[in-house]
Amino acid sequence: MSRSGRLTLLALMFAVVAVVELRLTWSTIVFVARPETVHYRLPISDSLVVNTASFGGLLRGDHVVAVDGVAVQSRWQVHQQVIRRPVGEPVPVTVERGGVRFVVEAPTKSWPMGMAERAFTLVQNVVTPWVAILLGFFVVWRRPLDRMAWVVLLIMLGQMNYSYLFFTDAWGAGMAGLLRLTYQIWQRLGDVAWLWFGFDFCAGRRLWPWLRWPLSITILAQGVQT
Repeated sequence: MSRSGRLTLLALMFAVVAVVELRLTWSTIVFVARPETVHYRLPISDSLVVNTASFGGLLRGDHVVAVDGVAVQSRWQVHQQVIRRPVGEPVPVTVERGGVRFVVEAPTKSWPMGMAERAFTLVQNVVTPWVAILLGFFVVWRRPLDRMAWVVLLIMLGQMNYSYLFFTDAWGAGMAGLLRLTYQIWQRLGDVAWLWFGFDFCAGRRLWPWLRWPLSITILAQGVQT
């Protein structure tokens, strides 16, 4: 690919990454500004299975089928029903346990966060991702024909911290799921980039250079399984 073609690809990648990260940055700022108004999410996975030992009447392995009498099919729908209740007021949750359905009371509580936690959240979820993004794209912008520059970009994108993915519940189930998918992609590509970086800057470039391919495929395959 020519220099202009690579720069065009770089611009498109930056536009997509920047738009998503700007939305995440805004969500983080809103969360940090008023954490007391944000409901603590029910501890469930994307498949609506409780993933903590206990939470009020919920037990690990319970499958959530309805919240406050309304059938749910996604974490986003669960959260939308939970936030209808004032913080501190229990919410009835219908779960399936051992093939039997019954209603349990799940507590609602605000997200606990002091000043130190707020500062850490801003550094971890706003400053760090933007430094990684800008550094990675700057390196490729200066050296678009250098393969190692693209490797550095993938490493930087893999370092973006998406530990706050629960913010995206309010985006809707489709967008939240898409973000989680891109997060997995960046993580796996970042792992492969670290591997290539190591091969190109150590004896691996001269010794068994073919080994990078089966290792890369193995890393990507593990990402698909998770």
